Amino acid sequence: MGLALIRSKRPVPLFLWVAGSAVLLSFAAHAAFLALRVEPALKWAGFSGQIEAVVEESEPSFQDGMVRGVITVVKAQGRPVHFKARVEDLPDSRPGEKIAGSFTFENLPSDPWKSSRYADGIYLQASYQSDIAWLGESGALRFRLADLRQDMSYQIRRYLPEPFGPILAAITLGDKSHLSDSVQTVFRRAGISHLAVVSGLHLTLICGLFVGQVSAFSRLRRLRALGCALFTLLIMAITGFTPSICRAGLTMLLICLGNLLLAPADGLTSLSLAGILLCLQNSYTVWDLSFQLSFCATAGVLAAGECSRRWADSGSRVLRLLAGAGSLVLPSAFAALATLPIQLLHGLSVSGVSVLTNLLVGWLVPCVLFFGVSAALCSLVPIFGFACMLFSLLAGLFVRLLWAIACFTAALPLSRLSLPPRYTLWLLCLAAIAGLVCHRRKEKGLFLCLMALIVGGGGLLGYCLEQDVIRVYLLGNGANPCAVLTQNQTACVIFRGGRANQLEVEEFLEEKGIDRADLWILLSQDESQASDFRAEQVLWLEELNLNQADRRESAGCTFTLLNQRDGNLALVQAGGCRLAMAAGQIHLSAGLEAHVYLGGYANPDFLSGARVLTTTLSYDWLDSYQEGEIIYSQGTPYLEIRPGRSLKIWKGEDIFG
Repeated sequence: MGLALIRSKRPVPLFLWVAGSAVLLSFAAHAAFLALRVEPALKWAGFSGQIEAVVEESEPSFQDGMVRGVITVVKAQGRPVHFKARVEDLPDSRPGEKIAGSFTFENLPSDPWKSSRYADGIYLQASYQSDIAWLGESGALRFRLADLRQDMSYQIRRYLPEPFGPILAAITLGDKSHLSDSVQTVFRRAGISHLAVVSGLHLTLICGLFVGQVSAFSRLRRLRALGCALFTLLIMAITGFTPSICRAGLTMLLICLGNLLLAPADGLTSLSLAGILLCLQNSYTVWDLSFQLSFCATAGVLAAGECSRRWADSGSRVLRLLAGAGSLVLPSAFAALATLPIQLLHGLSVSGVSVLTNLLVGWLVPCVLFFGVSAALCSLVPIFGFACMLFSLLAGLFVRLLWAIACFTAALPLSRLSLPPRYTLWLLCLAAIAGLVCHRRKEKGLFLCLMALIVGGGGLLGYCLEQDVIRVYLLGNGANPCAVLTQNQTACVIFRGGRANQLEVEEFLEEKGIDRADLWILLSQDESQASDFRAEQVLWLEELNLNQADRRESAGCTFTLLNQRDGNLALVQAGGCRLAMAAGQIHLSAGLEAHVYLGGYANPDFLSGARVLTTTLSYDWLDSYQEGEIIYSQGTPYLEIRPGRSLKIWKGEDIFG
């Protein structure tokens, strides 16, 4: 709204009045949402007793026979209620099942994911106690639609081999449950993960393919607008009303409404109104990552369209030629640029080939959607089974080509960019300020010079500043985390815990653009819970001689490793700083000096003067520890060591957290 007013050159006092009113209304809407939705749910914090609930989501837990997910409580203490809670230890149940049992409820932990959980309507944490009973199926419309989507997904997948069938189901229906980790990794590196999330791109293409272009001045505008609206509602229902599809769907419905009323809708206005409507039903929606990415990407595409339109309307032949090429390249480039700050703020990986990949696969996506949606619709009618198979096979041909392109671009050197979040954000802010000043003064030449200086000079300076910097990340299970040390795209892992920690470490290395660690040190005394480590060398401390120090070097650090009967110890000399990490009980005749102890169950009573970095406050020894400061973070804390210069402790890469 503010951007629209600035663009329309309204008087400043009017803008201030409107902006002030918008701020007051937003605070009022948020207060009303808290009073009507959040507070009634939070009153059940501390309750323990019998409830009835419906399982909304479930996925395998780390315990056999248990799942974790989300439940909607419909009855407590014998009276009807309605609120959602997250549960980590629910006996095996699937979405749509009605259950009864004894549960305990408490407030969500104050971690970086709390606001995101509120955005999903989840306000409490539940713990299962006893007396679980299954009461049958819910029968609610949302679960029937979910079952319908699963049936359609199976029908369009059944005729195609791996991984082409799951890819077709993901692009067509947004069903990512059958995508393997390797496929998602390739999509993420290639910068086309958005294709597996049904959004505005899918809606626009589907409506254009099946209904035709909706124009406010065509003869069949009302009929086409009505058909487009029906297709939009159908796709929104089948895909489960996810935030991305709701934002895109509301925008599309507003455009259809404008065409029905012979009033062409402005894209920016429709996008803003859709965002406002979503935030009215849940004021925490702005904290949802998918909403942020979807909203910014759409804004970038709209900006690209406006830029191409201005070039096409200009009198310059060069600009008109650029407009034709820009209509292909600019949407992907602007969408990538618009979502870059969100990715950096959340500590997400960035693909350097996303624009190239989207340009190469752009013509394939409409073909995949046309044949995929046709196959899905035919699967609803049994007598059209042959047509469903035919459309699936035709869609598979284009999926194969799309997959080949994705694999090619994902293997390019710049497919994974490990950008320092805070420094890159400062450069983006500086570029935005320079762009605004040059736009005001209409200095295009100066703008290009400043952009070259900021991007080129800033990138070179950032590269120099990042050289030889050692970072030590603490991640994995909060009670028994691992340490990942990185320097100049090399890594070493000091590992504790089980399979869940291993998967998180491997995913973290993937985000940093590191395929394999140089050295993987197994600090735990039990190695049976994890295997097949991505490392050039795996060293288990239990295989070392008892009470004999072993020295190794990796990732710019020197490791002194000690195996004792009751525990294992790793001392790390990194850029003039000494770090310590242990498992079990350590017995030393004299105390060791260290700058930082990387927290775990092991009592650091063998250290002197060490600060403690921990992701939990549940250790028994924390209350009696007197040697140094205790630094607590619920995110992914890390140490930043500049050899010979400084040691700084950050509480997480997710700046929002």
